[in-house]
Amino acid sequence: MTQRIPRRRFLRDTAAGVTAFLGAPWLGRMTLSAQPGVVPAIPGLADNHVLVIIQLDGGNDGLNTVVPYGDDIYYQRRPHIAIPAGAVHQLDEHMGLHPELVELGQLYDAGQLAIVQNVGYPDQNRSHFTSSDIWSKAAWFDPTEPAEVLDGWVGRYFERYCDDVVSPMLGLRIGRRATLAFASASPRSVTIENPAIMEWTGYDTELRGLQGRSASVANANDPLERIRQLGRQTVSLADRIHAAQRIASRADYPPFRLSQSLRLIGQMIVAGLPTRVFYVSITGFDTHVEQLRGQRGILQELSQAVGAFARDMRAAGQWDRTLVMTVSEFGRRVAENGTLGTDHGSASAMFLAGGSVVPGFHGGIPDLGDLDDGDVRHRLDFRAVYASVLRQWFGVDPDPVLFGHFEPVELLRV
Repeated sequence: MTQRIPRRRFLRDTAAGVTAFLGAPWLGRMTLSAQPGVVPAIPGLADNHVLVIIQLDGGNDGLNTVVPYGDDIYYQRRPHIAIPAGAVHQLDEHMGLHPELVELGQLYDAGQLAIVQNVGYPDQNRSHFTSSDIWSKAAWFDPTEPAEVLDGWVGRYFERYCDDVVSPMLGLRIGRRATLAFASASPRSVTIENPAIMEWTGYDTELRGLQGRSASVANANDPLERIRQLGRQTVSLADRIHAAQRIASRADYPPFRLSQSLRLIGQMIVAGLPTRVFYVSITGFDTHVEQLRGQRGILQELSQAVGAFARDMRAAGQWDRTLVMTVSEFGRRVAENGTLGTDHGSASAMFLAGGSVVPGFHGGIPDLGDLDDGDVRHRLDFRAVYASVLRQWFGVDPDPVLFGHFEPVELLRV
């Protein structure tokens, strides 16, 4: 049952977003014109491809996720927390998946999962906040530059290549806080913690009257009229989200936050909403203590959520135009610590799932005999993965978005 949100709380929680919307240059021409069930063509988005980014918040341990069970050094450095070779979902004679990644293993076997290893960046920062910002910006502060980069890599993509798009919701973040990845001088994204925030007591009478008020040309730039216009668009957006939620999913989703977020995303994709980049997160990956127990549950939740989403999108005929990509601010150190966990490290692994991925391993096998001060040595810059998504998935030149050239990896069949 949909939770009703009191009007006062709705106004409080959305007030901060009003300012950003009022300053957007496309406010006067934005529309959500797509009809349910019809996929709208959007300039700057090749073949109407959809990207779903899943943040593994806390710094995921790549070695216990994609397990080098064929490497004796792995077991020597982790005598208490290594995954036993017999428990690993073995993908080849050297590498395998954590035993809780059952559904991801099924996607791999079906040729719908790419695993990118040794991913990181030079001079790894071990702060959660700073490194997360680096991944979101695809840039970091350079003291030789006059100003720090403030926008995100997806925001720059929207701003540079989707200028003619009139939708305010090219990006959707489902979560409590906005993501820096969507940040831009001309915001094109919405953050919603719970879709119920779009429905409040008196919803059917109080703001719906705004839809009947047409803005006069003379008052089009009047601040009050712009607020009314935002109200009209909010009602329209709420209608579209509510309509999407009435679409029956074609797969059973577990009752956990990530799964339910992906379920909503699947409904919005099937409904034809004009959103092309979705961003969700799952927490708990900062496994300093008793990692075996802590990581088991969150990897299971991740795998079950992605597996259900994949089944849903396949059944809906949307899987080939959908790409799921995981990101995490850093990996963990190779050696276990004294509390049966691992500490902040450097390079890690990324997953890309979808009907159009080039399956298998990319980026090489972690060389545990050649470490970078106790860390897996990064051999592939994460911006090269972003470059692959921008060029191969969205069909644009990634260099302006990433402030330089990073050679794409062949990760996608398009």
